[in-house]
Amino acid sequence: MKKEWVNPYLFLLLKRMLDYEFFGMGHEPTRNKIAAAIYTRHKSGKHKDTVYRVGAKDHDPYAGSLAERIHKYLLQPKGFAFSRAMLDHMVKEVTVIDNQESWDDFAKKYGADSIAIVAARKYEGKIKLTDSEYQEVLSQANRKLYKLHFFRKRLDLPNKHEIMFHDETRGNVIRTASASEIAEIELLARRVYPCPINGFDVKKPWHDKNPCVFYIYRDDEDLWANINLLPLKRNFYNALKNGEIYENRITADDIYSLEEKSSVNWIYIEGLACTVQDVLPKLASAFKMMVASLADLKENLVICAIGGSAEGDTLMKRCGFQRTGWAVDPKDGVRYEFLEISWKSLEVRLDKVVSGFESIYSKEKLTAVGAKPQNKH
Repeated sequence: MKKEWVNPYLFLLLKRMLDYEFFGMGHEPTRNKIAAAIYTRHKSGKHKDTVYRVGAKDHDPYAGSLAERIHKYLLQPKGFAFSRAMLDHMVKEVTVIDNQESWDDFAKKYGADSIAIVAARKYEGKIKLTDSEYQEVLSQANRKLYKLHFFRKRLDLPNKHEIMFHDETRGNVIRTASASEIAEIELLARRVYPCPINGFDVKKPWHDKNPCVFYIYRDDEDLWANINLLPLKRNFYNALKNGEIYENRITADDIYSLEEKSSVNWIYIEGLACTVQDVLPKLASAFKMMVASLADLKENLVICAIGGSAEGDTLMKRCGFQRTGWAVDPKDGVRYEFLEISWKSLEVRLDKVVSGFESIYSKEKLTAVGAKPQNKH
């Protein structure tokens, strides 16, 4: 069957919608689990007690053929050449977020996304992407999925969700993360960052040393945003800024505890992910509270970071962070701008940045797919 090149963004968005169809926003399922879910959906009553297995003889033949087709094509690692019949089949399986009848319908609707247009121009005709290219496109597809997930769970059901708080921060939408939520922070970062991130094994010791290093925004549906702030000690700050050591080498010994907050002179923004547009000004407005939980707000306190997420880069640009060095990832030698600003300068800018964000987002209507606009809550 003839295959054709497919826009990587559109295919990965469709693949993530297929994951969501059967498994929601949990961990991404294997191709075996996806195939088994499709088989279960389509099997007849005669075969109700059968389960999907590759090459099984007692399968429902129709359901088995559908599951086998998905299983076969999801085997392709980072490949983007597919038959039209395969694409149509995948599209028809997606019903929870959207309901299209063909790949042409799907591509017409989501091909208007700016990311899809850029991907079409950048990767046209390229069957396989490098690992970094693949991760970049996948992160953009995941951002879109979070937006669609938000539309479905929040905007279609106004006033039916409550923000969860720690008792000591009741009244604040942004709160510290518990140890059990660190894995969710890692999962969110892996989905939306176009670059490698620090995993649970790196992050958990930081939280053990200082329980105020992770702040999150979540409700009863999902974790939508997080920001990670590390009160670095002098030696690691200097080594990171000078490109001598990278952030994946930060240990609990390299940060201060809450009892040592008066000694803190450098706060490092290790990560910032925000999948809901309206939350970015909330993060900015709560930033002073976050920093104050980790350090005394003295004029010579320095806030620093390297680039990574789109929203983090936007926030630092608006706040006036300046490059003062280069951080170097030893795995590939890639250099990242090391950016910083004094607390004195940042505090002056924060209120203007928050009001600027709120002005922008108040003019943008978040409209659910196939639904009327709802009031924000």
